[in-house]
Amino acid sequence: MKTIFGVKEKPAEPVKSASDMMREELDQATVASQKFSAWVEALTVERQELLAGVLQDPVGVATRLAEVSALVGQAGELRHLINARLDELRRRLKSRGEWESMDRARRQRLDIEKKQPRFRGFV
Repeated sequence: MKTIFGVKEKPAEPVKSASDMMREELDQATVASQKFSAWVEALTVERQELLAGVLQDPVGVATRLAEVSALVGQAGELRHLINARLDELRRRLKSRGEWESMDRARRQRLDIEKKQPRFRGFV
């Protein structure tokens, strides 16, 4: 319980582990990556539609096609950066999970040893 202004008490806020925070960050990055991929796919579809309508307005299509093609080209580079960041987050989360499980096991061994000290021989 946490005392507020010496009068009221409220339950203490749960402490999030680092791996939980990393998992949330990974989830947010994955959602952002999916939104970005959907946007790139929409650009690709728009480029195909522009090419199909080239006979109606060749000048307008050429200018818009140049814009869309530049965006799609930049999107490829950004996609590589996003995927690298996602891979890094996954790797960090995996190693953090392994570290936390080893730390938890070590703490349990120490707690057991505090309750039952090992025989260290006759002094």
